[in-house]
Amino acid sequence: MKNIYIISLFLLVFVLNISVANAQNELKVVSHHFTQADDSLYITFDYEHPNMNVSANKAIYYTPFIGDQERIKELPSISLMGKFYLKNYDRKWAVKSKKQKRAFVANGKTQVLTNNKKGQTYTYNAGVAYEPWMKNASLYIRNEDCGCGKVIEKQTESVARIQPQQQEYTPSFFTAYIVPQIETVKNRSVECEAVLDFIVGKSDLILDRNNNAAEMMKIIETLNSIKNDDKVKVTAIDIYGYASPEGNIEANRLLSVDRALVLKSYLMSQYTYPASYYGAHFGYEDWDGLIKVLQTSGKPYAEAIINIIENTDDVYTRKSLIEKYQNGVPYKEMLQLYYPPLRRVVFKASFEVDAFDIEEAKALVHTQPQYVSLNELYVVANSYDPHSAEFKEMFDIAAKTYPTNDVANINAAINAIENDHYEQAQQYLLNVNAHNTLPQYINAKGIIAWKLYQDIDMARRLFEQAKVDGLKEAENNLWEIEKIENNQ
Repeated sequence: MKNIYIISLFLLVFVLNISVANAQNELKVVSHHFTQADDSLYITFDYEHPNMNVSANKAIYYTPFIGDQERIKELPSISLMGKFYLKNYDRKWAVKSKKQKRAFVANGKTQVLTNNKKGQTYTYNAGVAYEPWMKNASLYIRNEDCGCGKVIEKQTESVARIQPQQQEYTPSFFTAYIVPQIETVKNRSVECEAVLDFIVGKSDLILDRNNNAAEMMKIIETLNSIKNDDKVKVTAIDIYGYASPEGNIEANRLLSVDRALVLKSYLMSQYTYPASYYGAHFGYEDWDGLIKVLQTSGKPYAEAIINIIENTDDVYTRKSLIEKYQNGVPYKEMLQLYYPPLRRVVFKASFEVDAFDIEEAKALVHTQPQYVSLNELYVVANSYDPHSAEFKEMFDIAAKTYPTNDVANINAAINAIENDHYEQAQQYLLNVNAHNTLPQYINAKGIIAWKLYQDIDMARRLFEQAKVDGLKEAENNLWEIEKIENNQ
């Protein structure tokens, strides 16, 4: 008897709902799907063992095949064999040559069932080269009763109707890293802020006055941290004096420079660096610092004072308005609470860092990453497996160490994309200068446009822009966009 199960095929993956007629020798298909990937079509279905016994000298062959009105493509068969039929089948298989067996397996070996396996469920898998006509073809399962090497009975019966559901195409986008430039000279710097308490109008440094000793120790410890490091060479020491914004600007400038010079003299007495290494500078009257402290002060007058500062360009007019506001009461309080800490110095030491090989750089990435250049971090990253946690970590360290560097953030975003961390990738891209035109950056933005927002038009425009700049990966991504559209 020959039963035909008709199952409609589509280009991609389909789930099919089948109502199967009751027949004594039916092969009941319980679940199945078809996948078209690249140039191949894959057929998979689960079926139950036929609920019957076949005679010892007989077999029933179930042969799936793909067909339309003009063409068919047979697939490996399933066979329920009786005891003696199976022995004969095994003898024929045993005497085949290795070449014959290889050819037989290449074409698809028969899946053999026996009478004692009733009630079990099996999975059928087969693959064929995909051809365009298969898009509108059907899958049939033909069954034939055989005995003594001959087909005894066959019959055709349509027993199924199909309700296909199409699965969306998932694109595989391509990325490209940027190789950071090699730093010929690695220039770095450290800074330290100290609030030294000077007598009003004076520039004498008195270490035992109030908290001066502790504030000076911050500067000493900062300088010692690089002085005692044999990987670096100090090249400059700059001291910036800042003034609180009251009184005469020129007087404040002179007093701030004098105080910076006093600190310079003190440091020169403690260290052997040449005098040419030192510089003393006037920072400015620290209006920004005053605004910052007022914003967190909770004072009722804070908003009004900030408004005066931000909307009065002439400095002397600004100071006068602040001094007169509410009869000078807020001003007197600010002089006591907020102005003294603004009279500070900022110490900055500049230095050069040695170049490192891979092993030296690896030893520093977790303890002193600021000494490792972006290029060195990139080299370290590529010494690991691209799928490893260490590989990803190097790009995160680079972005954290160099938060304002576009290349560091772009590469970290690309790595996040490769790990399917699209929100994190977007955060890295937001740190990049919006006017940056590097094609790797534009390409990454295109991927995020699709992955987070499904904005296919934006993604296409960005990929096209990156392609114009010669990025091969962007051209591949345009092909992925085309596949998405063809699937819709």
